[in-house]
Amino acid sequence: MNEKSRDYYFDNAKFILIFFVVLGHCIRPFTSSNDILYSFYGWIYFFHMPAFILISGYFAKNFKKKGHYKKLVIKLLVPYVLFEIFYSWFAIFLTDKKLDLSFSTPYWLMWFLLSLFFWHILLWVITNFRHPFILAILIAVLAGYFDDFSKEYSLLRTFTFFPFFLAGYLLTKQHFNYLKSLPIKITSVCFLIGLFVYIHVFHNISLRWLWSSRPYSYYGFDGLEAAYVRLFYFLVMFIACTAFFSLVTIKKTFFSHLGIYTLYTYLLHGFFVRMFLYKQPILEEVDSLSDFAIIVLFVATLCVLTTLPYVRKLTFVLVEPYSLWAKLKEIRKQKRRH
Repeated sequence: MNEKSRDYYFDNAKFILIFFVVLGHCIRPFTSSNDILYSFYGWIYFFHMPAFILISGYFAKNFKKKGHYKKLVIKLLVPYVLFEIFYSWFAIFLTDKKLDLSFSTPYWLMWFLLSLFFWHILLWVITNFRHPFILAILIAVLAGYFDDFSKEYSLLRTFTFFPFFLAGYLLTKQHFNYLKSLPIKITSVCFLIGLFVYIHVFHNISLRWLWSSRPYSYYGFDGLEAAYVRLFYFLVMFIACTAFFSLVTIKKTFFSHLGIYTLYTYLLHGFFVRMFLYKQPILEEVDSLSDFAIIVLFVATLCVLTTLPYVRKLTFVLVEPYSLWAKLKEIRKQKRRH
């Protein structure tokens, strides 16, 4: 897409969201000893991954196109397998434990690639029904009752977060344009501030409900109470996503071009976070604004570093194998013509 016709809105949104993803992973070790960071961490998790998933669904509108699922296998499952291997070996270096490689149980952040593949499959199935969004919500709520749905194949997260992916698929650009009025922006700011204040003052938000990696029984919930809690979290998460999208600028910014390469940041940042915040921590505690500033600077550096041209060239085959496959396919076509 050329410079003039490119839609910077989603590039801006993706960069802001990947910044929050990395920031969330960086402050996680300090949340147990810092109430403000704990509140900020919970606040981020109400919208950053749901919004990211929603954007992924928005760009899945061509899922019925011929060759789409073949492309997904190369685009998502190949990097999943490769980075599962890399992170598993890296974990040996970090912990001095034996190799624990399991493709059925995604390592830490790798769940997203596996779930993204399954969301495309679910999209093909559920769009054949009437009222697919209501059905997706129902499935997401019911999934938590199955104890067998946990981190294995990221099934629980796949079903739980699918409504956000489907919502993105169902939305059009006009829906996002509706969010740009001043009253909605003011309301969004008030809501997001209010959400943070509520989390910090009442301290009764469960991070595990936001992670959605465990069945209800793990939290000690059963019966309809669990469904009500899940629906409450869904409501707040969707409102938080709406508020976030209303505040993202449509104009080109200094970070717009970085939003194109968020997959590089997502797949590569984990090595740096695990190394410099767990193995050889750059900070022992975050007790002041200057400490937090160091974390933010570290996150900003990672977001830029992982998208630099030479980094992309070095990791291109691993992160974007489909692009390489498409180029090789085009070269073969050209040779046949000659």
